[in-house]
Amino acid sequence: PTVDVPQNTSGSKLVNFMNLRNNPLSSGTAAVHFGLARTDRVQVKVYDVTGRLVRNLADRTFEGGKEYKLLWDGSNDAGQQVARGVYFTQVKFVNSRFVDSKKLTVLK
Repeated sequence: PTVDVPQNTSGSKLVNFMNLRNNPLSSGTAAVHFGLARTDRVQVKVYDVTGRLVRNLADRTFEGGKEYKLLWDGSNDAGQQVARGVYFTQVKFVNSRFVDSKKLTVLK
């Protein structure tokens, strides 16, 4: 699901950002919320503490000037529930070279 940003009347552009919601993940889904200043290829991945890729949430082009929300239910790429513990969510905007990572704790 995506959330469109209303046009900004001040003329300023949306800045690149990323944050997490529903962290720690104890029930339901965690939300990876990010915004792009310009259209870019975005990779959103979840890693365990050893650096192993657990889940690939996105690897595609997103339109700039908007905010997006990707949901993660705590499952790996095979659809299995991950173990309780600490994970890292990484958002990478390939062309603009923006990278941000946040710690996410899974308690369910």
